[in-house]
Amino acid sequence: MLYVYCDNCKKNIPSPRSGKNFVTIFDKDLCIPCSEKLEQDIRVLMAKEKDYHLEAFAKNQKSVLDRIKK
Repeated sequence: MLYVYCDNCKKNIPSPRSGKNFVTIFDKDLCIPCSEKLEQDIRVLMAKEKDYHLEAFAKNQKSVLDRIKK
């Protein structure tokens, strides 16, 4: 049996299936609600950028992920 825990909220993900009820971003496993929250946080940060650049997206994604507790 495989056990996967969300790295943000620390909850166990029952019957884990990648892309179905959890996602892996870099080295973090996130449940769907936490991944949606992450996307929203990145969206807010990207709205503050003057132009959209992949480098800016990667920087903002990394900064949001760094806030997740280890």
